[in-house]
Amino acid sequence: MPNILIRKTCFVALSLILIFGKSSLAQNAGACCMRCGCELVDNEIVCLRSGGDWQGLGTTCRDLDIFCRPAACDPLRVPLDHPTIQAAIDAAVDGDEIVVAPGPYPERINFLGKAITLRSSGGPDITAIYGTDLGGGLVTCSSGEGPDTVLEGFTVRRVDQTSCTSNARCNALMVNVSSSPTVRNCRFLDNRAENGGGMSNAFSSPTVTGCTFSGNAAIF
Repeated sequence: MPNILIRKTCFVALSLILIFGKSSLAQNAGACCMRCGCELVDNEIVCLRSGGDWQGLGTTCRDLDIFCRPAACDPLRVPLDHPTIQAAIDAAVDGDEIVVAPGPYPERINFLGKAITLRSSGGPDITAIYGTDLGGGLVTCSSGEGPDTVLEGFTVRRVDQTSCTSNARCNALMVNVSSSPTVRNCRFLDNRAENGGGMSNAFSSPTVTGCTFSGNAAIF
């Protein structure tokens, strides 16, 4: 009989500890509205450092369901939401998708280390990133991008080779430095560069599938 009472007492005490611990943990957490939804974090500083909107201690994600919807993560659209591809990249956060409408885009872009997907809506036949004598690569990954950084469905092409031919100042169409992005269904065309031609990889191992490299040359 005494043994039974001891066991019951221990069980009740342990249950109270577990319940109390869980309750304390909930009181010390609050909701942080992120761009793509809601997360429970310990304090306001953690939330703000992550780019979130702090909702206060004791608030749960369920409380904020109507304010922290995954719909906030609709794709960033070019040019509807952002006038250029680079502007959309600048505004994006990890996990975002950027969808580019058909057309020519005369710009150089840099993924800035972000784990995002950049894709065209119409494919490489009708969507192109192109440049004249811009000196460097048209697409750059040089901030430790990994396989979650994706480029898909573009033609990348340099349209004026005058300075590239005369003094070799142009770089590859896509330049990867200590980065290993994913590249799918792209065309890299007609580039004469100091190194790399279509793609230059320094300490990088990109995953390239379904891509075409044509008319490219490396001078060295």
